[in-house]
Amino acid sequence: MLDTAYLKQLLELVGDKGYLGIDNGDLMNHLAPDEGQPVEFTEMGQQFKYHMDEAWMAGLIRDRDDVTAKDWGLVVGVSGHWAYRGKQLVLSPIGGELLEELGKPKGLERLKQAVRSAGAAAGTEALRAGVAELLKGAIF
Repeated sequence: MLDTAYLKQLLELVGDKGYLGIDNGDLMNHLAPDEGQPVEFTEMGQQFKYHMDEAWMAGLIRDRDDVTAKDWGLVVGVSGHWAYRGKQLVLSPIGGELLEELGKPKGLERLKQAVRSAGAAAGTEALRAGVAELLKGAIF
């Protein structure tokens, strides 16, 4: 269910903030604004979480101040409500390279094809393999 256009938009928002980074809550508010109900119970909120989880686990985004951070700062309570540990998020070197490739003509389509060619790999592994394939192709 990876939406490559959405992933590109997410990476652009993070990348636009450069080395200062973007606050994780601000990023969520931009991509999944509050529509009168808790964002965690909306389609836009779940789309944001899905793509953030995939981008984080694929190594495209990292915590500016803690390169060993295990997550992007989302805390899901027992009631299902979301809270954030404030983090400034930046693009990893691979995330920056991917964003550059996605900005080229047919970049989005090339990423889709690369993820599809990952075959049996699922989820984050397919995204990682797709990113690796896309960037490998950019070198040659």
